[in-house]
Amino acid sequence: MSRSPGAPASGTPPADCSTLLNDYLDQQLRRNAAMTHADYSLPARLFVAPGHALGMSLLAEQLKFTRSRLTRAVIRLEESGYARRREDPADDAESWPNSPMPKWS
Repeated sequence: MSRSPGAPASGTPPADCSTLLNDYLDQQLRRNAAMTHADYSLPARLFVAPGHALGMSLLAEQLKFTRSRLTRAVIRLEESGYARRREDPADDAESWPNSPMPKWS
């Protein structure tokens, strides 16, 4: 049986397969949705959150993003229509990303 072009050879270590899969997903998402695989995790996390919203600090912690990286990602996703921010009624300093998902369905 022949393998697909770009497919790893049999015996490829699992860590290498994981890297190849992440690279492939990243390429597909960049092509189809103009976002990275890492950025995709943000609206995906919001989509399953209660009310489709989470505080920035909690979201950064869950995604293992720095606050500045998360802010830049949210701005990119807002500009693309995949997320929007709203103010947290309990904290004037906190914005809550909110997912109007699913945009790509």
